[in-house]
Amino acid sequence: MSFRNTKSVSTSSATAAVFLGAVLLTGCGSSSPSPAPSPQPAGLSISLVASDGSPFVSGETLSGGVGFTISAGAANTSHVQSLELDLIDSSGRINPVWPPQGFQIASACNASLSACDTKESSFNSKAVPNGNYNLVATVIDGDGGQASTTGVPVTVANQNTPPGIAVSSPTNDQTLSGATTISFSVTDAAALESATLAVDSTNAVQAIKSFGQGSPVAVAFLLNTMSYADGAHTLTITVQDQDLNTAQATLSVQFHNHQPGNVTGAILTQGSPAFKSLEIDGSTGVDSIDVSQTGSTINVTANGKPLSFAGPFQSVIVRGWGGADAITVDSSVTIESLVYCNGGCSVDSEGGDRNTVMTVSSTSSVSAGTANQITGNATTSVWVAAFDSVAGVSGAKLHVVRNLVRPPEPSDMASGARDYSWETLWASGPTLQDAFQGNIGDCYLLSALQGIAGESMPSLGAGTPSLPATVGSPNVLREILADMADGHALVRFAPNSPDGDPVYVQVTKLFAYQGALPSPVTGSVWVKTIEKAFAYYRTGANTFKSLGGGSQIDVFAALGASYAAQDSIPSFFNDLPTFETLVDAQLSGGQAVGLITAQTTTDNIYPGHSYSLLWVRTDASGNRIYTITNPFPQAGYATMSGVFDISQAVFKANFAHFDGWTTNLQSLY
Repeated sequence: MSFRNTKSVSTSSATAAVFLGAVLLTGCGSSSPSPAPSPQPAGLSISLVASDGSPFVSGETLSGGVGFTISAGAANTSHVQSLELDLIDSSGRINPVWPPQGFQIASACNASLSACDTKESSFNSKAVPNGNYNLVATVIDGDGGQASTTGVPVTVANQNTPPGIAVSSPTNDQTLSGATTISFSVTDAAALESATLAVDSTNAVQAIKSFGQGSPVAVAFLLNTMSYADGAHTLTITVQDQDLNTAQATLSVQFHNHQPGNVTGAILTQGSPAFKSLEIDGSTGVDSIDVSQTGSTINVTANGKPLSFAGPFQSVIVRGWGGADAITVDSSVTIESLVYCNGGCSVDSEGGDRNTVMTVSSTSSVSAGTANQITGNATTSVWVAAFDSVAGVSGAKLHVVRNLVRPPEPSDMASGARDYSWETLWASGPTLQDAFQGNIGDCYLLSALQGIAGESMPSLGAGTPSLPATVGSPNVLREILADMADGHALVRFAPNSPDGDPVYVQVTKLFAYQGALPSPVTGSVWVKTIEKAFAYYRTGANTFKSLGGGSQIDVFAALGASYAAQDSIPSFFNDLPTFETLVDAQLSGGQAVGLITAQTTTDNIYPGHSYSLLWVRTDASGNRIYTITNPFPQAGYATMSGVFDISQAVFKANFAHFDGWTTNLQSLY
């Protein structure tokens, strides 16, 4: 809605005004000649200005909503009884345009009724046809006295073409899950005033106001489909421009969020082929689900009914959804498995690859409930609520979740998100190739994760000791975060409370950013998940902006690792044997070694930046070769991004400090 929306003669523009809900006694429209202003009784006065405080100007053009303020005074014995604003056409017909029905004079005045200044209000100029009018305000006091402002000639000129809506996402009949973005653009001759989104009703679930000028205008809503039942739904988009023209667009969609089923079928995730998972949803009752594997085929016996699903699959996910379920993933399963259950279930997860059992719900308490019985083996990572019972998990990694934090989405996360809720955290990693820095200054975080993740090393040349098949401790990361199987993830951080228990931060796998962009998704979402949880854990600010600037030591400490503090690289080179012994021992032991460059650098090394040291070896000529990784592929430094080799001279000239190194990664979890 526009207020005093001028198009021609106006000498000033007015800001938007709040519409008063109320009404006073008004006269009806009349075809009689326009009355001359009534004699003004003593003490009775009235004035009319636009909402920006300037007077209405003769010849001004009005459209849409028009903001104004009326000031009226009356004798102390009579008081102001009513106010009215009229547009009087050339035939003398009076067209009352304000106040609205239900108006109460007392609620509209800022002062006593003897000196009434209306709160900023507005009227809809579309209540009358386009044309020329006199704009007149009138006050009546308790004794019947009446006073009016001198009529101001104005022209009402509304454009009546409705806005055009073009929806880009989703498409009609599309299936949606998790948090999803509703994107569309609006074209209009007037400026866009508001946009709303409704699900299955006329009541808007989201609204946006205050758009800039121009056409088309891109609009996006972030809709959490998990707030609604699975099945068919209608999305209604409604927009209104500043001339009060409206338009609507509707979409028929399906919501699917893996709600409890009947365990007679299975569903493939909607993610990219790289995240292909077989997903089996139990009912809310008692279910028996057994999973085995023959070649690439997954065999499921669900409540006595045999089912087979031809792969290959990257993972298998079983959700018990409550009830005293019995779920078994036997040792023939060689792909990653994730089992989710609560409510007194019994789980035996002993697959041959990586197995995760999760009993923590994204909404329920972790300190009260019906205990679940969990059995696993050395390949099983078990994440249970504090009240659960755990047996037969010799060699398994056990996480008892007591301190669970569920922060809201970071405050600087904008609309336009992509939802990764139904894609597993791990594509084929973790690997350092997953961790690349975006446009915020958290190189210390990304490089630390690169050093921990490691990778299958590229062939960078011969040397002694030769490059190992892998570096780092990637399996540690699988004990730092885990899928919750309902669209969320848990990230484990070091204790920061007197009870000494780790802190578990629950986040969605919804990634969208405003302004600076954190790390891009390069194949799996574990990096972005840690980044999002760390935005809360680090300082409590819960903003991506707060991640800017830091040390790898901050990351090592947050993950609960023991570490050595920063040391000067030049001082280490004064005792080269000690330096080489230290570095070789750390790297061969799978530890992470962080580096910081000098503020002035050469050789395409980025200044004031965090890197990780992956390996050190000696070539055939006796020269020391340093294998480095850089998480930030900055323009102009591309030859020194990713994993690369440098000489000892380049290393010494450009790297100022070790940004600490871990000492216990292999035994951390």
